[in-house]
Amino acid sequence: MRRSALVIPLMLLASPLIAQSAAEKPQIAQTPSHLALADELVEVARVGELQMSVIPQLVEMIMPLVIRGNEGKADEVRRIVSEEMQRAFGAKLPELIRVTRDAYANNLTDQELRDLTAFYRSASGQRFIAMMPKITSESMSAGANVGRSAAQSALPVIIDRLQKANLKVPSRS
Repeated sequence: MRRSALVIPLMLLASPLIAQSAAEKPQIAQTPSHLALADELVEVARVGELQMSVIPQLVEMIMPLVIRGNEGKADEVRRIVSEEMQRAFGAKLPELIRVTRDAYANNLTDQELRDLTAFYRSASGQRFIAMMPKITSESMSAGANVGRSAAQSALPVIIDRLQKANLKVPSRS
């Protein structure tokens, strides 16, 4: 059950990309000029910075998994986890940027990419970009709390239904 604490934040990062069904997906030609527009949007929206800004939230979500047995050493554990998450995300940043670019290119028309780029260049867009780490942090924390509450509500019912269906109930290890 505790391993899901790591999966949840990673799913939050991917959820906007997963949410759109194939039926909703427009057919958009992936021309070099279209990909260049998507690249421009990724750059103007500072996607890489936003991706890296979620690391402190991920560190805090991982801490309960790695702090056991290290009581009284939370600062040292947090430092190690933070350094390694920074390193790992830094190494994966080009891939994260590419998949975000591809998601934009696959789902937005040339005009939509231009419009969004113009928005991000505007004063409101710059403010939005500046506030995104805070917004993301708040929504991840709130989403984790809501998700935890929903799981706590659902778990007894799930266990009951599994038992009634003569299925095994996993242990909490």
